[in-house]
Amino acid sequence: MLGILAEPLVHSVREFSAAANVSSFYIAFIFVPLATNARLAVSAISEARRKKLHTTSLIMSEIYGTVFMNNVLGLAVLLSLIYFRDLSWNYGAEVLMVLVVSAIVGCLGSFSTVFSVWTSVFAYLLYPLSLVVVYVIGDFNWLS
Repeated sequence: MLGILAEPLVHSVREFSAAANVSSFYIAFIFVPLATNARLAVSAISEARRKKLHTTSLIMSEIYGTVFMNNVLGLAVLLSLIYFRDLSWNYGAEVLMVLVVSAIVGCLGSFSTVFSVWTSVFAYLLYPLSLVVVYVIGDFNWLS
């Protein structure tokens, strides 16, 4: 199902990046995830304004679950495409960061029932940090 639905999205990202004169990397890895998770972010912000610890913790738990599931799903799709289409392996840095971010978020979500504000800031900072690390590690090609 994901494979069928991904092709129109890829086509739309390519067209939008060409029309906006922005690299498709930025569209695919920054704007699309922000757009698809905007409902969750708006919900988290509006619930956090109520300043009820239990409600905010539930929203953070939902965010952690979403991040974890998005990473695992993306990794599963990537690995299955590589395996079934017998593609060459050029994704060492990306897979390493997915595993590291998933482990960090999974541990934070598993061992806590109440989340403080610093955990949300930390979780949101993992995304741009992971993009920078993938960019830096990708230049060395030692994981490929």
